[in-house]
Order: sequence, then C-alpha cells, then structure tokens
Amino acid sequence: MGPPRRRRDTRSRIVGGGRPYDAVVPDPEMDQRVGRAFGAWVREVRLRKRLTQTSVADRAAVNVSYLSELESGKHNPTVGLAVRLARALDVKPSQLLARLDDIE
Repeated sequence: MGPPRRRRDTRSRIVGGGRPYDAVVPDPEMDQRVGRAFGAWVREVRLRKRLTQTSVADRAAVNVSYLSELESGKHNPTVGLAVRLARALDVKPSQLLARLDDIE
C-alpha cells in the first residue's frame, strides 16, 4: 500500500493560497440577466422556425411548462438541456450560447 492520500483544500486556492485563479463571486442579478437573454433567444429561434413549444419540448425531453418558463427567463438550463434544446431547434449549441457573450 502506498502513502496515504492527501486531500487538497480547494478553498485555500480560491481564497488566495497561491492564487492560480481568481474567485468568481456569485451574482444573482447576472444569473437572471443570463436566464432572460437565453430564454428570449430560444423563443426567437423557435418562432423563426415556426415550431411550437410542445414540439420543441417533446424533442428536447422537457416539460412544456418548464420550456415556457425558461423562455420567460425564470430558469437557467443545465448545459445538457441547452444542448438538447439546440438539437430540438436544429441549431448548434454554440449558436444558442453565443448571444450570452455580451452580457455583463
């Protein structure tokens, strides 16, 4: 058996122990802006392609009411759901996420 494994304390890295990267402070207001922008973009793409919420929700394996709330900016999707939505809308995931580049 080898030497005992040491657990790394990631908190010290985040707070400043050597500072390999700066901590990102949660910003609920930015999260809301991202959710609203992403949802609006999903709705815009869906309407441009003349798709219903039901058809997109079925293809993305998500509840219609969740999709409606996501389009209204009430939810931020997981990365997996964003990819499924992109496929359901027949666009590249990067196209859905590109609109988020300018959010501050």
